[in-house]
Amino acid sequence: MINPEAVQEWKANPVTMEMMTLLENERQRLMESMANGHFLNLENPMGSFGSAAKIVGEIEGINQAVKLLQEEPNE
Repeated sequence: MINPEAVQEWKANPVTMEMMTLLENERQRLMESMANGHFLNLENPMGSFGSAAKIVGEIEGINQAVKLLQEEPNE
């Protein structure tokens, strides 16, 4: 187990903070792309479904990573 002081030091690191910003920006980009219909293909509804499902999975993966990175060590 990582000690709480090391976790706080890691979270305060500029590289960590930049990485969290990059994750948030990518999540936002994916959500906006979905909202704008960038993954729709009216000629191939199954392809649209597959593309949308993939993007939803990517967003969920980013959400899970952020959640794990923000957890306190004692949680």
